Amino acid sequence: MISLCQHCARKWIFPTPLPSSAFLVVVDPCSAVAGVHGTAALTQRGRGRRFLPAIFRKAGDRHAEGISLGSLGEAFCGARRFDEAITACQDAAAICRETGDRHAEGSALDSLGIALREAERYEEAICAHQDAAVIYRDTGDRHGEKTALEHLASVEAVRDA
Repeated sequence: MISLCQHCARKWIFPTPLPSSAFLVVVDPCSAVAGVHGTAALTQRGRGRRFLPAIFRKAGDRHAEGISLGSLGEAFCGARRFDEAITACQDAAAICRETGDRHAEGSALDSLGIALREAERYEEAICAHQDAAVIYRDTGDRHGEKTALEHLASVEAVRDA
């Protein structure tokens, strides 16, 4: 676990003074545990997660930036902010592709498909889920493949309804 103190966080992302305990950054890469990248969260009264990719970008860690963008996309989707979710997931998929993390790319594409479905962009959602399923199949993740195919089926059902 790495916590970013108030001083460092102000230096990296907030040039203006902040109230004490306004935010805390916690990064748990878990990279040694079965290749799982774990979680990254930044809270600033519920809005700060959007700054985490900028922290990793400034630190030069493209891989962590891509992972955090995927997490951000999922958060935006949960908040029903689909345009922002789509952008974050597209960026995450591109960075994960660039860094060679096929599994994270599949995850970002599957999340992208969900956001596109919610935005009623069904054909694009179908493509995203199909691409995710192929990546999961290629990486041997049968559960991920099944999930992507289930999401694909849900898009096709909504589109055809």
